[in-house]
Amino acid sequence: MNKPWAESWFDAYAPERFEAFTPSHVWAVLGLIVCALLLWLTREGIRSHKPVSEGIRWFLMTVLLLSEVTLNIWYVTQRIWDAQTSLPFELCSVTLLLSILMLFFRSRWLYPIILFAGIGGALQAVLTPNLAYAFPHYRFIHFFVAHSGIILAALYMTWIEGLKPT
Repeated sequence: MNKPWAESWFDAYAPERFEAFTPSHVWAVLGLIVCALLLWLTREGIRSHKPVSEGIRWFLMTVLLLSEVTLNIWYVTQRIWDAQTSLPFELCSVTLLLSILMLFFRSRWLYPIILFAGIGGALQAVLTPNLAYAFPHYRFIHFFVAHSGIILAALYMTWIEGLKPT
């Protein structure tokens, strides 16, 4: 018997597996490109309006934090949370948490780490995902939102806050 969509989109044992370069994958990559282009094209306007730049900074922090919190909620509700696989020890998990701190403190010390390791790791993940769930599963959405957020956080600090790599 098929599960209703409302159940299957969150189910850890959902049968539909992710395949790279399908339309949903391409749309996810295009979404990141569009967000990055919008940030680049509107950077001067964003920089000149403090409430807008602060709003974007807080929005990015919130998205990154919620992605990590909801991932752990998903692990727990699906009864698959395990210290060996669920703690944030992978490169993108670490850079996601460091991105939140970088944005919160406007950290010049964390910036080069996120710029190189964050963009490098997250871009590699977005282009060649190691993902078990197809769209519209929660994990598909989480995966692309979290990795795109890491990239956008580094670009925000470069284009809006004016930090430069050393």
